[in-house]
Amino acid sequence: MAQAVLSPSTVVHVRACYNREGPEIAMLARRAGFLLPDLDWSLVSPYWLVAEHARKLIGAIQLCPSVPIARLELLCLEPELSHRLKALATKRLLVHGCATLAKAGAQYVSGLVDDGLPGYEQVLQRRGAV
Repeated sequence: MAQAVLSPSTVVHVRACYNREGPEIAMLARRAGFLLPDLDWSLVSPYWLVAEHARKLIGAIQLCPSVPIARLELLCLEPELSHRLKALATKRLLVHGCATLAKAGAQYVSGLVDDGLPGYEQVLQRRGAV
């Protein structure tokens, strides 16, 4: 059986964030268009996942654990990413976020979709969202 080889340009790694990355997550959220007041971002772990590409933080998503319904919020990506890289980072952040929340006991994960993201709702629905 042949194995697909990923090009280094398409590798996106998702992991839990470190508290020291809080200010970087805040700047990423601002660049992605979120209007945030000056807040203390020093204690973000374990409530955020980050996506890395070529050792650079390119995306993040907030985990809001709860039982039975949890939330994924504030998906933010570097605005200058290619469409393909945005899609890969989004998919991986959402999949890892749902898996993390399920391990914490969530039976259902919800979130809001910005009206300014045309087509995004359809992408989520094709992947099982309701």
